[in-house]
Amino acid sequence: MLAMLRHSSGLSRRLLEANLSLVRALGNAVAKRDSDTDAHNYRVTLYAIALAEALGLPATEIPDLVAGAFLHDVGKIGIPDQIVQKPGKLTREEFLIMKTHVLLGLDIVAGNAWLEGAARSFATTTSVSTERAIPTASRVRLFPATRGYSPSSTCSTP
Repeated sequence: MLAMLRHSSGLSRRLLEANLSLVRALGNAVAKRDSDTDAHNYRVTLYAIALAEALGLPATEIPDLVAGAFLHDVGKIGIPDQIVQKPGKLTREEFLIMKTHVLLGLDIVAGNAWLEGAARSFATTTSVSTERAIPTASRVRLFPATRGYSPSSTCSTP
């Protein structure tokens, strides 16, 4: 019985490591197209963890939040390079295209049962007409400014 439990625990650990590796691979794919995204993904993830801890979220919710924070920009893979890599301000049309990266990201992770919770954490609640609601995962960007928190003195604001 004990041997079965150890074997099961080892399998669970390897499965978790494989899933986390998938999250890193997807995040790295986006970062290859946009050099700012890699450090940004890590900063947003650190802020998400800090916010979750400050809010006292149950430990069972943290893995989905971390995966969602790290993958929140994965849909940028589907945005044209001239928009993702454009220096300076986007035009209104470019901005509307850029906003679709959330839906593209949901399509990318769709069908992966392990990432369902991650998808929920970065899914937008923004109304096209009002553009006022902020996705929960995006709110972590506001957290450092409101709490004076910085996960690393070497990180800049996301």
